[in-house]
Amino acid sequence: MKRSPPHCSPLDALRRAVRPLFLGFTLTEGALLVSGCSRSATREDCDRIITRGVELRAKEQHQTDPAVVEKAIADFKREHASEIEASCVGRSLKKDVMKCVEQAETSDAVDACLY
Repeated sequence: MKRSPPHCSPLDALRRAVRPLFLGFTLTEGALLVSGCSRSATREDCDRIITRGVELRAKEQHQTDPAVVEKAIADFKREHASEIEASCVGRSLKKDVMKCVEQAETSDAVDACLY
């Protein structure tokens, strides 16, 4: 098991863990452009996708402090606001994507919802 350096806080560890989530999210933007029943993603949809992914990533890292998780979510959204706007808002979402995101039990499952 990889250990965080002793000077790192739980928030620092969680921030490192959510970086791949955003990379996966931006790589899926092409996959979101699918045929069939779809609609445009709203800012709220994108916010919920990111929030759910970060929440699950925190859970996978056994991070249970709600304040740390909320701070990680807020920091992530602030640091990646322009990328989220460009790669998510307005993109085509399959009909059941948001239901899938809400029912996901792992961060990988959230990623899979977007494919």
